[in-house]
Amino acid sequence: MQPVSLARLAAFALLSIALAPGALGQRIRIARAIQLSEPGLHVQGAPIPLAHPDGGMVFVRTRFPVPPNSPGRWRLTRVSEFGEELWTHEPSVGSIETDHFHQLWDVSDDGSVTFMNRTDAGTLVTRLDDAGNVLWSAPLRPLDSRYELQSMGLGEDASGVVYAAYLEVEIAPPVYAPADLVVIGLDPSDGSVLWRTSFDRVRSFQDVDVAVSLGKLGAFVSSQNDVGAYVARVDAAGDVVYRTTVHPLLTPGTATYYPDYIDVRPDGTVLIARDNFDDIASLDPAGNVAWRSDLDLPSSLSTGGGPMPDGDALLHVSCCWLTRVDTDGTQLWTHLREPSNASYRTITTTDEGWIVATLTNHPMDRDGGLELLDGDGVQQQVVQLDFFGGQVTYMSRGRTATDGSIWYGLRVELQGGIQQAYAMQVFVEPPNDEPGCQSTWTNSTGETGLLRAYGSRRASDANATLVASRLPVDQPVLFLGGTGLLWPTPVGGSVGRLCLGGSIARFNDSVQSSGLLGTAALRLDLDAIPLASGLAAVQAGQSWYFQAWHRDRIGLVTTSSLTNARRILFL
Repeated sequence: MQPVSLARLAAFALLSIALAPGALGQRIRIARAIQLSEPGLHVQGAPIPLAHPDGGMVFVRTRFPVPPNSPGRWRLTRVSEFGEELWTHEPSVGSIETDHFHQLWDVSDDGSVTFMNRTDAGTLVTRLDDAGNVLWSAPLRPLDSRYELQSMGLGEDASGVVYAAYLEVEIAPPVYAPADLVVIGLDPSDGSVLWRTSFDRVRSFQDVDVAVSLGKLGAFVSSQNDVGAYVARVDAAGDVVYRTTVHPLLTPGTATYYPDYIDVRPDGTVLIARDNFDDIASLDPAGNVAWRSDLDLPSSLSTGGGPMPDGDALLHVSCCWLTRVDTDGTQLWTHLREPSNASYRTITTTDEGWIVATLTNHPMDRDGGLELLDGDGVQQQVVQLDFFGGQVTYMSRGRTATDGSIWYGLRVELQGGIQQAYAMQVFVEPPNDEPGCQSTWTNSTGETGLLRAYGSRRASDANATLVASRLPVDQPVLFLGGTGLLWPTPVGGSVGRLCLGGSIARFNDSVQSSGLLGTAALRLDLDAIPLASGLAAVQAGQSWYFQAWHRDRIGLVTTSSLTNARRILFL
């Protein structure tokens, strides 16, 4: 069994938690907040997370130039699902800034990390192994004073080919002149260039955006040329599978399309949305326009929020609204954010259909928060964040880890204007978190200890984690399991009640401290549940019950207590 280390936890508290009328109760739980940057180091932007296949996240964070007018720096940090910093890598950037490149990175299925950065010699693509060691670093394009490169994306398809996309802008003072959208395929073994495919942008004006999606199905790009707005697909050999004009230009030389959001579904269908407009379109896997939909919106679209589990699209409208669109283009609902003085920044959806939106107080982007909505757009909970006097000045988009938790990067301003970077892990209680035995006894915190289960109920997934919270701080915690459930039974020397019956499991090898947050977690090894008779494997169709025992102190008296019991029906 793998206990959770709570090392490097930041001092973190909830300022307030509000529940909407008729809500299901508190479902958002802040598991931990981890300080990523050194004390006193000014941070530029918020750390940006990307999920790691073994759990946890890889974060990229930038810091301001120190001293002024010197190169900015950025770092990649691997954080385990239990909040441990496993490794940090700081690329060499030479004497130039890296603003356009600090977000260009990707995590492969084997845990390797690929990123793009600029040096004095030009643009490089580098790959690290799962331990943060450099596997290779290959030149993508030499430095050329005639062009400015603006990065667009980095990804990997199912065959392992690495895709890099960027804009190659010809510099023609005093304004930027023509620009080409370039997609390059790289050999995953050494980073060598396999092919280069170029798409021209419109050459009569500059104000045109570009959207790209690089992933398992290849490269998908959306931009505009002199004919109109198009979507193109490039395969692993660099061949253009299709190039479809979605919105023809009505008047040559005028911008009618600002591609802002492109989402590629597992079946190959594509959804695209226009920035500053109110319509979306969908393409089938062959690249044909399946439908267009004009939405009834109070303002213009600003960004995509991501797909829902059933394939519906969730879109961000201006500062303050969310709207859900069915797979056939039907608009289902529009939700106005609450509280009214906040603005939406990013949206994350869960496999269970929950919507988690980050909130900021417009226009200062202070005092971040989270809003939880159900799939019908009904608010369930609002969480306001506070770092004991510090202000959350920026939050990244959330990324979902393999255990179902959502990770965010935060920039926090402390007294004296010091900016620091944090990683925050959030759990959203899934509907299949079935109750077992609800505790009515309280511990020394004045609350009842709470045990929840996260991850997957499929036994074959081997991905189930127990999280105990509302515990007294810095006390030993022992997780227990059982094949049956009993009426709450008094335990000698304890104020709690034991609810487990049948064959009892004691996870003695995973005793841990509740730490500064009064929290402990255990990822279950479903092939080795430690019963008194020996190790047992969990089988599909079985129900197991779990509970957490912990030491406690009430006044001068040492005692103990237990959380509720949680049932997991494995599939």
